[in-house]
Amino acid sequence: MLFREKRPRNIQLDITPIVDMVFNLLIFFALSINFSSAASIDLVLPQTSIPAPAPRAPVIQISRSLEIVVDRSAVDYDALPGVVAKVRRSSGDSCIIIMADETVNHGFVVAVMDICRQAGFEKISISARMHQAAMRQ
Repeated sequence: MLFREKRPRNIQLDITPIVDMVFNLLIFFALSINFSSAASIDLVLPQTSIPAPAPRAPVIQISRSLEIVVDRSAVDYDALPGVVAKVRRSSGDSCIIIMADETVNHGFVVAVMDICRQAGFEKISISARMHQAAMRQ
């Protein structure tokens, strides 16, 4: 029986997809890196004898019984849009702070946030107290 002589095949590994994936990973990690170089610099800031007045933003407080207080005055939920709009016009500040009890329904807080946004407040902050374990560190 006559067998044909096998010719050696010219096998090559195509590394183009591998190089493509490496560059994609490199770009991904370069874009998602956290640049916190300013936090790593030790600074000793100068002190002053006169403290700077803290800017006072309007505050909305929501109790666990859903009582609403806007800048130390009780407000009904139905009257809240008008009161918040009045506070926005009188304060001139675009920031408001919402302090809600931890048991208040999330949807209720979001509804109050929507009212603040409609009144023209651009920055809405949610206030929270610091956890005891974090205060010890």
